[in-house]
Amino acid sequence: TRLVNDTYHLIHDGDTQTLKLACLNAKEHLQESINSLRGTILFSATLEPLPYFQAFLTGDTGKVLRVDSPFDSSQVFSGVMNGIDVRYQTRAQSIEPISSVIQALQKTGKNTIVFAPSYSFIDQLKPHLPEQVILQTKDLSLEERDQIIQRFKDEQGMLGVFVVGGVFAEGV
Repeated sequence: TRLVNDTYHLIHDGDTQTLKLACLNAKEHLQESINSLRGTILFSATLEPLPYFQAFLTGDTGKVLRVDSPFDSSQVFSGVMNGIDVRYQTRAQSIEPISSVIQALQKTGKNTIVFAPSYSFIDQLKPHLPEQVILQTKDLSLEERDQIIQRFKDEQGMLGVFVVGGVFAEGV
């Protein structure tokens, strides 16, 4: 790895002779793009704390508007399970208890989405899950994504296991 500056790293993989340019801080590029436009709308459930991201993305220019979720809170259950560790080193031990909870959730007959930390973790969970589960894959096409979304709209008892930070967690 060779540091180019505070914004970029050049990464050389000697085994595959691959050279990769990684942008570690896109602030300057984002601000330049935002400043060149008449208006910009940024939205995400993860732009917290808002003052920090406003300063980071726009240099404290513009207005911030916080909008409540359009979803009825009675339709959402968000739970925390203590005692299950999904850190990389201990994920294998968490497969059984997590798959048990997922199977119990599916028995409710309601649409259920479970977010996993990685595609690799989804692959580890797969043998322990019901056959009808929808699993997010790395090579999911836009058409497949739209079909999954439509199924969740049209059907009940759907179970999906998706990646945190992926299209179903952030982009939909």
